[in-house]
Amino acid sequence: MDPGARGRIPVTQFQVAAEAYGYIVAGSNISRNGSWNSSLLAVQAMAADVGKRFVIDSKRIYAAGMSGGARVAMQVALTNNQIAGVIASSAGYPDSEPRKSVPFGIFATAGTEDLGGERPGVPSRGKPVAWSGEASLAREDRCRPGTVIQRPDHAEGR
Repeated sequence: MDPGARGRIPVTQFQVAAEAYGYIVAGSNISRNGSWNSSLLAVQAMAADVGKRFVIDSKRIYAAGMSGGARVAMQVALTNNQIAGVIASSAGYPDSEPRKSVPFGIFATAGTEDLGGERPGVPSRGKPVAWSGEASLAREDRCRPGTVIQRPDHAEGR
């Protein structure tokens, strides 16, 4: 999800990796910063359209977004048990409240040049921080920049 409803931008950014790893990438030209309802309806419509056109592996559905789009992606995952993971860039939880755990993987980034300073719900600034599975996300458990936390079953390739 792009905060300005520029669906082609994130699709283009993920295209090479998607082709290499066999993923379908879809972007919304409707979801944008502003109304939660219109963004969530846009995601539902996009998912329905993609589901009609392609065979989807329900264990490989991810949501991704930049800034306000990351908050939409996170909201979709928090309210839908079919999301395997979220790629959230420059924003975090839609309500800015970190969770102790979530049932999906999260890869979150925030850059040193992002506007607005520190953001609640974003783990750290400057370097990527990744969580896999039900990793702890409580404020007191935030990890240092560049840290990767991975569940043992993920490390074994399961």
